[in-house]
Amino acid sequence: GVHHGGLLPILKETVEILFSRGIVKVLFATETFAMGVNMPARTVVFNGLRKHDGREFRDLLPGEYTQMAGRAGRRGLDKVGTVLITAWSEPPPLPALRAMLTGSATKLESQFRLKYSMILNLLRVEDMSVEDMIKRSFSEFATQRALGAHNVPKFMARADAALARLDKRAAAAASVSAHDVDVHNVACVLPG
Repeated sequence: GVHHGGLLPILKETVEILFSRGIVKVLFATETFAMGVNMPARTVVFNGLRKHDGREFRDLLPGEYTQMAGRAGRRGLDKVGTVLITAWSEPPPLPALRAMLTGSATKLESQFRLKYSMILNLLRVEDMSVEDMIKRSFSEFATQRALGAHNVPKFMARADAALARLDKRAAAAASVSAHDVDVHNVACVLPG
């Protein structure tokens, strides 16, 4: 089978269905097949380590390699996934190979922008609300992950404890009569 970004959507979907059912045994595909669909394979073969990006030929980026190579090995079926890199004339240069295999993936940034037309279209659909759409966006996922990385519950607990201490001080201060204390300056510092 063949799968690439230039195929009509109905042909791509047909290939994906046939591959997922095991009817297509060998599939020649670009990284578009590896993006967004869960279609693991026993073996992934790279015919080359360069690609045309629409303007020029360039080496595969580490994220592109990882995305495609990560398809090797079917969970529950294969103990090991195999990745082959072909060297038709000569082996790839070692620095380029090392950069591709050990480099960091490209950072993803959400392009999701909530616009008035999208809100109006969502209001027409009964199965999904605007809130559901936002919750499913990559931007919201990244925000929630960042909040988790900063341990928000820990910060909230510290803030609650500081607030409780301030409440105690305020209650104690309220019990003292105005005749007993001459207040010139009050400062509050939260412990860090």
